[in-house]
Amino acid sequence: MKKILLFSVLALGMIACSPKSVGNAVGNAAKDVVTKGFMNMISLNNEGKWSDVLDMTYPKLFDIAPKEQLLQQFQQMDMLGLKMVTDNVKIGDLSEFIPSGNEEFAKFNYTGVQTISAADPSIMPMMKQQLEMAMGADKIKEADGKLLVDVDQEVYVIKDKGTQKMYFMQSSPQMAPMMGQLIPADVLEKLK
Repeated sequence: MKKILLFSVLALGMIACSPKSVGNAVGNAAKDVVTKGFMNMISLNNEGKWSDVLDMTYPKLFDIAPKEQLLQQFQQMDMLGLKMVTDNVKIGDLSEFIPSGNEEFAKFNYTGVQTISAADPSIMPMMKQQLEMAMGADKIKEADGKLLVDVDQEVYVIKDKGTQKMYFMQSSPQMAPMMGQLIPADVLEKLK
């Protein structure tokens, strides 16, 4: 169970989005496409459609965390009755896309409120403690037996130039050690 709770923190840091075509869109048109894709991902995540979400995750992540293992952990969260729903999402400015190999990378920030609930309320204190350690106590509130997490995160957009498919990956302290394995160092530097 502790492994599942730890993964739920990782799940806050890992976000994937439905593949969408970005094409040669620039400026507001690019932001509109990215926003639509990201909001679709939020909806799928809120509905607990884990297989669909993982099918849309940046494939390089599975070199670090195998897809089947992640799916099993999400399914275990469902069996425990853990639910994570993100609302009030606001998306900030989108950076320019930086090319690297067969991919292009961009970044934006988003804010929102993630509500975490569990069928078994006895696991909520441990969940709260782990979230506070990962994100800071000021970001976590309790209401009606649920945890409310103030989300303010960077999100990387990865576009495959060949297929034009677009994926998202949320940056977080839990993901920081892995980011250099997933995104080229020179791209990370340019997107600071």
